[in-house]
Amino acid sequence: MSITEITRDHAQSTDSEGDGPESDFERYDVTDHSYIKVHPTTAVGGTAVALRRFPGDPNDDDDDGFVGLVVEDPFLKTDEDSFEGSTVFQSRSNEADLKVVNTDDKQTDTEDVPGVIFDTAMFKAVNCETFEGTDDFGSSDRYIIKLTGNAGRSAARCLDVSGLQNGDVVRDDSGVPELNENGYPFYNGGLVEKHPENDDNNYTPPRYVRDPQLRPDMQGEDVIYVLEYTSDVIDDYEGNSYWSTVLVDTDDGRPDVVEPTTEFEPDEDLVMATRWLEWTYPSDERIDEIRQMRDFDETDA
Repeated sequence: MSITEITRDHAQSTDSEGDGPESDFERYDVTDHSYIKVHPTTAVGGTAVALRRFPGDPNDDDDDGFVGLVVEDPFLKTDEDSFEGSTVFQSRSNEADLKVVNTDDKQTDTEDVPGVIFDTAMFKAVNCETFEGTDDFGSSDRYIIKLTGNAGRSAARCLDVSGLQNGDVVRDDSGVPELNENGYPFYNGGLVEKHPENDDNNYTPPRYVRDPQLRPDMQGEDVIYVLEYTSDVIDDYEGNSYWSTVLVDTDDGRPDVVEPTTEFEPDEDLVMATRWLEWTYPSDERIDEIRQMRDFDETDA
């Protein structure tokens, strides 16, 4: 979205006295929370409280940050063969920095090191085995499971109020953007925007259009984030990527898979404060063409 598009959109929502639109949105306060970095093959859960976006480095175009799942009463699944080696490490220098690994994993090494090595990276830490075993457990009532990388983004889409659809403007059956009463395209509510020019030879990673919002049917539920190697779940795949699955505990003891949804809508204040369509918002020239196509009368705006 260009600067002129931003200012026009802003002006259309400005009242007659010249005051800009107000938003009551505030990002979830993460003061005194602990952070949980997850590695494969593990399953980490907790009672879901919120989703929180952590923006990336503004000087790095490739760093889109990550989303955190805020939970209470975190737990580690170890009751299946795949997860038997799972354990919790706590940083020696920062008690709020936790890492979950599987000591049976091919990239994990805990032999004769002051902590754990994952994919050649050293994490100086104490093996606490469980969250309850960490120092000062309970002083922070809430924890943040870091949903990083492509696998984390997929999990965030599952947990968001409108994560199923790609972030875009609303379009008709022919793909032409619809216009609001002021003659501008309007946002469809999706969480993640994909670059429209991606193909076999060109790839730009997806980006978050807005801050996420935890879907209401997950609020207060025991949600489990499972991180595995894609090669372990997809036949004939030989790459090194990770695969995430989001589960929710049920009364019968068999977790259900959480799929992305469009059943809900993000709060207006959140959208107003954080939305940014970078690739899919039409140019000024294209908007003018659509107005003419739809016989839009600017005097009615």
